[in-house]
Amino acid sequence: MKYQIPIIVIIALFAFASCSDNHIMVRIPVHKSNTVELDDYEQILVTDFDRSITPDSFKPEISLKEFFLDDFAKFINRKVEYIKIDEPTKKESENLKAFLAEHPKTLLITGKITVEIKETSIIKETKNKYGDKIKSFVKIKNWSIAMNINLYDSTTGSTIRSFNLSDQLKDDEGQEDKYNYNSIFNKVTDKFIRSITNKTIMQRRYLLLK
Repeated sequence: MKYQIPIIVIIALFAFASCSDNHIMVRIPVHKSNTVELDDYEQILVTDFDRSITPDSFKPEISLKEFFLDDFAKFINRKVEYIKIDEPTKKESENLKAFLAEHPKTLLITGKITVEIKETSIIKETKNKYGDKIKSFVKIKNWSIAMNINLYDSTTGSTIRSFNLSDQLKDDEGQEDKYNYNSIFNKVTDKFIRSITNKTIMQRRYLLLK
């Protein structure tokens, strides 16, 4: 006669094992959900993003192309190509619909990037070589970036995933704008890579020893 062990007993065993010296920790691979199966597509293409930059001193399309065609392609071990589509992010874009219909089994990446830089002044306290406190006004640049990335499946002609990613950076050290932009851009694109790929994460589990 077979007996089934109640789930509460199993939980109790794990709880006991976690607080006892007579146990061993193991790592169990758990796949992240809601990722995109990139192998389902014969080609992966990226087109232009809408942009909103304040002040308008950067060209994010350059960094976007470099990221998707180089960094992202290497990370997923797939070729990613750039394609020009007029107004791809426009709602109900006929150009986008026509392109998707003509390219079966294609994953198309587009979206919008927003970068805003705000300058403020604060009083900063420092010390001179004699140890005397000196107060002075210092300019601080507060950076914020928001990136909306849409993935289109050409088979269905619709968006299969959308990623809304953002980050912030506070610069009170007087770094160059290019350095700050690259830093905050890399942070948000790293988030995208972690979200889209089916990277295996390891969860801890404790097994009771005999």
